[in-house]
Amino acid sequence: MKRENLTPGPSPKERGEEQIPGYITADSVTYKKLKPAILENRKNQTEAENILWQAIRNKKLGVKFRRQHAIEKYVVDFVCLPKKIIIEVDGGYHIDNDQIEYDKIRTETFSNLDYSELRFWNEDVIKNLDRVIEEIKYFIAYRTSPPTPLQSESDLTSPPAPLQRRGEEVVSEKKAKEKIDADSPPLRGGVGGGVDKP
Repeated sequence: MKRENLTPGPSPKERGEEQIPGYITADSVTYKKLKPAILENRKNQTEAENILWQAIRNKKLGVKFRRQHAIEKYVVDFVCLPKKIIIEVDGGYHIDNDQIEYDKIRTETFSNLDYSELRFWNEDVIKNLDRVIEEIKYFIAYRTSPPTPLQSESDLTSPPAPLQRRGEEVVSEKKAKEKIDADSPPLRGGVGGGVDKP
């Protein structure tokens, strides 16, 4: 009776074919350093983060979002990896000059990785959740793919209504025409990390 060689073939890693799963967006050393903060942030979300998470989790907007996710050396509140969309929910400390500078550096890092960032104030999420969700849906719908180095944001699939820029905010033409009463200040949700209201 002839025995066959039972030595297994080389693994994908041994063949040099090991691929990093798409959800890993930080190196293992950095992730190990960030993991305690990530777990703490998940356990102790702000009221606004919890409200938004309940509205976007489980593909409620048609895409998967992750919360408190490490990208490079930063932890983002929410991210849709396939669309490369980051959502941040900011508290009042984001009006501090040092925090504004830090947010600009973060936004630049994310932009260099082809992520777009939407920022909303806690107050907007708590008081105007429907409008926040509308802004997110709008952005998901028209951010069809991450921009490549040869493609700019303006080359992405155009929405039916032209976009208008208000500071660093992106607002649909319909919303730009709406009369917003004094009780309902405009949302800050938009691309980038500009801080435009306390």
